[in-house]
Amino acid sequence: VLFRSVSIGVRVRILTSMAFAFPILCHRANKFGIPELENDINCLLAETEDEFYLQYSKLKNDYEFKNKIINNARKMISLKYSLEVVERELSRFHNLDGRD
Repeated sequence: VLFRSVSIGVRVRILTSMAFAFPILCHRANKFGIPELENDINCLLAETEDEFYLQYSKLKNDYEFKNKIINNARKMISLKYSLEVVERELSRFHNLDGRD
């Protein structure tokens, strides 16, 4: 659970937690750094204390929903943030700057 509302950059701890199959409940501001975050799809997003409580209750009380969040998050990580994807993007970027 991440309560920080600062909307700066990628939160590596969120991506790492997703990769290790932890369900994510975080502040909506984290979507600025990780636009792939989708509420009730691959994570739970909240802004107020009441929203955090409601979202946490969903995770705690609905095993199937929790597993759906975990599985979708791991899928998103493998499609967008896996080592292979990062290597491919860095290689593409390197080739665009004119160096060999």
